[in-house]
Amino acid sequence: MKLFAQHIFETGNITAHNIVVWTDYFWKLSPSDKKTKALCSKWINYAYNINRFNDKVAVPAADLLARIGNFKDAKIILKKAIASQKELKNENQKVYKPLELKLRDINNGKL
Repeated sequence: MKLFAQHIFETGNITAHNIVVWTDYFWKLSPSDKKTKALCSKWINYAYNINRFNDKVAVPAADLLARIGNFKDAKIILKKAIASQKELKNENQKVYKPLELKLRDINNGKL
């Protein structure tokens, strides 16, 4: 059972990361209107919510949301990612530091 759960978890990580990459590609090719922005924001939020405990998806997802101008959702994703790591009782600073730095950059308008 553990092996099956690990396989599902890893598949979700790959899928979520690919959705963010594909959305980034779509955003670059599409007109930057409100409809496209809303659609891309939905896809990115979906990708993050596939596995909210995956910190490796949160940073690129928040980065892309900030680039398309959706700073509110970018902050929400990063705050949820930090809270999820605390919920897991993860004390690894290699996980927290990129999340906190990206949140600080978005709060300071450096993206």
